[in-house]
Amino acid sequence: MSIVYSNRLVSIFILTLAGLTSIYAQTPSITTSVNANPVRLNSRVQISVTLDNCKSSSGNIPMPQLKGLTFLGGPSQQHSSNWINGKKTSKHVYTYAYSISSNQDIKIPAIKLSTSAGVLTSKPFVIRVLKDGTKTPNTKQQKGLGNLATVIEVSKRKVHLGEPIVFEYKIYNQHNSLEVREYNLPELKGFWKEEVEAKEARWETEVVNGKRYQVATVGRVVAFPQQTGTFNIDGFNIKGFVRINFFNGSNVTATSKSIKIEVLPYPNGKPPGFIGTFSNLTVDAVVEVDSVGVNEAFNFTVKYSGTGNLKLLREPKIIWPTEFEVFDPEMKDRINVSQYGQSGKRSYKYVIIPRAPGDYELPNLKVSYFDSKSDKFVRTSTNSGKIVVYGRESGDEGETMFGTKSDVMILNHDIRHINTTHAHWGSRDDGKLQTLCMYLLFLLGPIVAGVAYLFRLRRDSELHDPTGTKSKKALKVLHKVLGECSKIKNREEAFTILGEALEVYLCSKLQIGRSSFSRNTGVAELDKIVGKEDADKWDGLLKTCEMARFAPGLLPEIDDSISLALDLTKKGEKKMKSSNLLGLGIILLSMVMAPSLAIGNDQDVDKLFQKANEAYVDGKYELAAALYEEVAQNHLCFELEYNMGNAHYKLSHIGESILHYERARLINPLDGDLRANLLLAELRAIDRIEALPGVGIDRLVSVIFAGNLYWVWLILSLVTWTTAFVFIAINLKWGVSLSKPFLRGGAVVSAALSLVFLLFLYSTNKRISESSCAIVMDSRVEVRSMPGELGMSLFQLHEGTRACIVSKENEWTQVKLDNGNVGWLLTSAIEPI
Repeated sequence: MSIVYSNRLVSIFILTLAGLTSIYAQTPSITTSVNANPVRLNSRVQISVTLDNCKSSSGNIPMPQLKGLTFLGGPSQQHSSNWINGKKTSKHVYTYAYSISSNQDIKIPAIKLSTSAGVLTSKPFVIRVLKDGTKTPNTKQQKGLGNLATVIEVSKRKVHLGEPIVFEYKIYNQHNSLEVREYNLPELKGFWKEEVEAKEARWETEVVNGKRYQVATVGRVVAFPQQTGTFNIDGFNIKGFVRINFFNGSNVTATSKSIKIEVLPYPNGKPPGFIGTFSNLTVDAVVEVDSVGVNEAFNFTVKYSGTGNLKLLREPKIIWPTEFEVFDPEMKDRINVSQYGQSGKRSYKYVIIPRAPGDYELPNLKVSYFDSKSDKFVRTSTNSGKIVVYGRESGDEGETMFGTKSDVMILNHDIRHINTTHAHWGSRDDGKLQTLCMYLLFLLGPIVAGVAYLFRLRRDSELHDPTGTKSKKALKVLHKVLGECSKIKNREEAFTILGEALEVYLCSKLQIGRSSFSRNTGVAELDKIVGKEDADKWDGLLKTCEMARFAPGLLPEIDDSISLALDLTKKGEKKMKSSNLLGLGIILLSMVMAPSLAIGNDQDVDKLFQKANEAYVDGKYELAAALYEEVAQNHLCFELEYNMGNAHYKLSHIGESILHYERARLINPLDGDLRANLLLAELRAIDRIEALPGVGIDRLVSVIFAGNLYWVWLILSLVTWTTAFVFIAINLKWGVSLSKPFLRGGAVVSAALSLVFLLFLYSTNKRISESSCAIVMDSRVEVRSMPGELGMSLFQLHEGTRACIVSKENEWTQVKLDNGNVGWLLTSAIEPI
């Protein structure tokens, strides 16, 4: 037990001695440092106080107030200790954050601090503050590249136009743990550039001025100058982070110097067929065969190969024999972009079919270029050779011969011919009666739904009627009772039953309740339906039935009363049915009248139209125009307006011609002949007005709301409107629980479609009847800034110019042109479309 205790004492003594020895094994010291120097005004810096192999007696380091620095926060602390070869080292770092508040250099004084190793003092230093506009000194100029630098390396600084330059962007780094967070490559304005594909950038060791650097190439570009002059290429910069230890680090930046590139123009004397700047460029023409049959295809390939911007080469201009049918070439590239520039091949492969036999010289291609290596122009050409095209013998089957093809030569331009047939004639007076009858047809759907609704009410009333007095069965019931009355021998009983049957019949027909029915009310209602005479007979018959209760001895024969009742009910049924069908008859009459009114006697108009057409064909344009005008006084259709435009065009009346073409376009804007003729007429007008760019919706609107679609929208709106009410009627009369959702959905969809078509119908009618544009009819008219002669003359318009009407004031109209110009002119100088 004593031996173990003594061993423990020895171990403790040895450890204590080793700890005391290690404390004094390293020299204690205190140092101050800053993370950036020099700095700029308002930048942030970190000042660190490091205690090596000692500790602060107070456990903290009070920093003095430093002139030129604004305290932001701190300290952040970092403590570490290590055992190396039995010796202990320790480090305590206190970091403070400051902002630079002075544009003068800042002196950091020596810091005296009481530590576990006694009072220690740091060395003072100066933080340099850069003035505005002062560049951060480049360590490469002073001491090489420094710890971090960016460099732009170029293959040449003086080149000719189109000569390739290789730009390489590199980062030089001496930090052990640099994390590159962002870098920006400069924009090469005035250059066509191709980026060189490369693997991901990685660090490689390189020695510069006796110092070892880690170098990474972050970009490589082959650029071809497209303009002459001196170009200043901005430097590229990076932003990174250098980690000092696990807890602390600092942001670092670096910016390379800008470089200048001088681009020289080509020397004088540029030869013909010039295609650009290249090096060792060769041009070849390859033909796979030396003979071919007529109508058999062969290939002709033009190949460019060399160094330079081959992607700028365009399809060569080759003059082919007229007997050759040549198709557009197929372009193929085998171009390589590397750190040495751009090189490779570009080829154009033509497919050619000769259409006639013979010996043909294939075209030779002559080109020239500027050689960037020899700094001079070089000419080269191809030797394409000949090709023999042989024909087939006349006895060969399947031979097809083609003539020589050439473009059609346009000799003159003229408008297209008139239309000799026409569509249905429209009326100038708007056909008010016809339109009214057509719109009455819209009542058909609501009437059908109303009838179904009345049927529904009658059916419901029949279901709830305890006596079974229904209008539809009233006559049957009455006839049955009258037959029974004729068999009853007791006259008093027979008249009593007859009176009750007549009351039930009248209540059903007149829709009067039994409790409120009386002879006087019944006779009053009958007077409205069957007339005074029959109403009086009904009154007498009812009085006779009432006598059975009070004076049965005075009753007439029952058979006479039964005959009278049958006669009165027969007449009443006829008059009641005729009154119920009166409304339906009006609708049916309108349906018959509408088409009958639409079909008029147009034979005289057709003869006049044909006479005008014959005058036009005979060259009598004035007579044709007059006859067309006579027809147009009361009638309207597309063919009439189109033909009138043609007649006025032949008479050189450009304003009238464009006016009638525009009116025809309102009716049918997609007619090809109309569009061609309108274009020719507008070319003869003096004013050329460039329309403002739009979204293209005007053309769509003109097609949807064209005049020839008026009846289409009317019929579609009528059909969908009526269909919606038919669905409602079916739902009211025969709808069952399973079909009701479909009927209601169909009614809603049909009603929505009818509203859309009605909107189209309204817009079409408004577009035709209230045109917002006009054509200038005077040879020249002044457009002023305000209505009246006092307005300033803004510009002049000439005959045939189209303008939109904005507003009117007395004898003046404000118009707006397609290019946005607005002004006032005399109303008499224009004619609305």
